[in-house]
Amino acid sequence: MKALLVGAALSVLSLPPIHAQEEAAPSIPLTEAVKLGVEGIAEKRGDTSETGYANAAITYAAAKRLETENALAARDMAFVVDLDHLRDVISGWDVAWSEALYAAAGGGTMWARLPAHLEASGEEMLAKLAKRMPLKPGSASPETLARWNKVGKIIEKASVPEFADETTRAGWKNQKDSLHSLWEGISYELQALADADARTLLEHLLPDEEQLGMLSGQ
Repeated sequence: MKALLVGAALSVLSLPPIHAQEEAAPSIPLTEAVKLGVEGIAEKRGDTSETGYANAAITYAAAKRLETENALAARDMAFVVDLDHLRDVISGWDVAWSEALYAAAGGGTMWARLPAHLEASGEEMLAKLAKRMPLKPGSASPETLARWNKVGKIIEKASVPEFADETTRAGWKNQKDSLHSLWEGISYELQALADADARTLLEHLLPDEEQLGMLSGQ
């Protein structure tokens, strides 16, 4: 996927900070990380700031992914590969959608750190699908596809964000086209999944009304 104009800024803002600490952070093994969740990890580390929660989300996502992949690998490595394909699809969307919201809002660390939290919720969703592997071929129902099509229509109609800077304005069409291309790719994925699995995927992928309103300028 081509890097979007705000991608560099988002990457920097969403990465865990590298800094010296007076005391080493408490060790958190995989099983404990999964049990604690994002909030519990942040609390154990003693950092419940916006940055602390983003860092905890990254840790939780990594732990949840390992737990899921270990369980799948014990059954069939092919399942790990199949699930990783879906992970690539949703992670590409999550980053691009976060970048679009970042542009629509005119910046803001909340949107810059959104990918970390989406990564965590994405791994929870993938863990649900992993329990159903191998996924049966099928197609999402018209009702399910209609929910996703609503997102595509909003992307198509999205105008240049009101608070966008000159660079974002100049690159908005390319950014919007890239986002729509990812949306279209997910549409194809939904048409190859049984409706129950497609709905599970959309539990994570579907933006809420507030976010849709931001992109549409309402």
